[in-house]
Amino acid sequence: MNSKKYPFPKSNRLCSKILIDQLFNSTKVLKCYPLLCSWLEDENLTVHQILIVVPKRLFKKAVDRNRIKRQLREIWRLNQEKLTVNKKILISYRQIGKDKQTYLSLEAAVLKSIRTINETT
Repeated sequence: MNSKKYPFPKSNRLCSKILIDQLFNSTKVLKCYPLLCSWLEDENLTVHQILIVVPKRLFKKAVDRNRIKRQLREIWRLNQEKLTVNKKILISYRQIGKDKQTYLSLEAAVLKSIRTINETT
């Protein structure tokens, strides 16, 4: 069994409304179906922060929305160390696909976004 821990503390969650507004006004956007990823570099941060959005318009049932958010948090928790940029960044993942996705398709989208962020920053 792997002895390495993969934490996801509350400090890694993006909660600041000011930072969220800055992030959504950011021009760095990547569409990797079924997710829309946007990111913003911020030198004032101590850790990478993530925001996960699943609109009620796409998934009417809270069970479906919460399942997708839970899967994305787990994918991020396991793969966050693959992000090898020097500065700390804010990342948002927004569900744009209307269909329920498998864990593997969500993981492929997150990994693609991490590779792109590593290449561009």
